[in-house]
Amino acid sequence: MAFTYEGIRLGDCWRSDTNIWAKVTASGTYSYRWLVNGQNQGRQQGTSSSKPLLPSITWKQGGTYQVVFEVVTPNPSRKSVTVEICDFDEGW
Repeated sequence: MAFTYEGIRLGDCWRSDTNIWAKVTASGTYSYRWLVNGQNQGRQQGTSSSKPLLPSITWKQGGTYQVVFEVVTPNPSRKSVTVEICDFDEGW
């Protein structure tokens, strides 16, 4: 698994409209979920052609977020990253 960021980096933080995509190598259907600061963002289904998205609406304010992408089934695995989101008025 790997993460791709779709947004604008401003020094040490990402602008508040940043999306995060997970790259998953899968041969069939899998279920996954995102966790943000320990809060489950909902379980979803994915396939080999899916691009699981953590949308920018997740960010409620500027600050540091612990983001975890977890494949739940059939082969559990997880990847985490710390994301720094800029204050909402920065970079506009």
